[in-house]
Amino acid sequence: MGLFICLKTPTYKNNLHTEIETELIDAYGYNPISLTEFNRILALILKATNSSGAKFCRKNDSTGKPQGIDTVMISGHSRGDATILILSNKDSIEEIQNADDIQAILIFNYEEEDESVNKYELNIFVLCSNQITNSGGGKILLQSLIDVSKRNGIRTIFLAPSEIAINYYKRFGFILDPVHNFMTLQLGGRKQKKRKSFYYSRKQKKRKSFYYSRKQKKSRRNKIK
Repeated sequence: MGLFICLKTPTYKNNLHTEIETELIDAYGYNPISLTEFNRILALILKATNSSGAKFCRKNDSTGKPQGIDTVMISGHSRGDATILILSNKDSIEEIQNADDIQAILIFNYEEEDESVNKYELNIFVLCSNQITNSGGGKILLQSLIDVSKRNGIRTIFLAPSEIAINYYKRFGFILDPVHNFMTLQLGGRKQKKRKSFYYSRKQKKRKSFYYSRKQKKSRRNKIK
């Protein structure tokens, strides 16, 4: 099994997205590949189809209705402004010669507001397993990204699911917003830590104030006596 990562073009110095990419490489063994190498793989994915009309990210159900996402979405998010994760049944990128060698693909981005990087949200643009071979594997990519996001203080992961994938994402803890048709996974992250710290400090101040007021009252009584 091969795990491959095509890195996002850096936008800010010391940005959190780079920390996430680095941990995916160090902790999970993702092998960095260039955008040129990914574009070769993308060409294989886009032309892949079978006699039943199934494509890499989409196939027809028993009624003939298309299920999944438009495969061309992959090329729309592969211009260097997002990170691409690939799961393959080959150990090296050179061994991948056709779409059957690719099991799943995930494309995500960490949205930065400015250089202070005070927004801890991650967007998943594409997550799909090979629908032609039914190989699965999207779970491996998604779980590794969730684990790394938790450890790096990401607060929320967003994604827009296809209709048939909603229950799949619910198993990971994602919640559907039916009005805006997107799902969110709340990880706690930086915001939760700040709230906990704030609550603790207020509680300590309250205890200190209560203790101090009791001590003052006791001192006054002794003076009156």
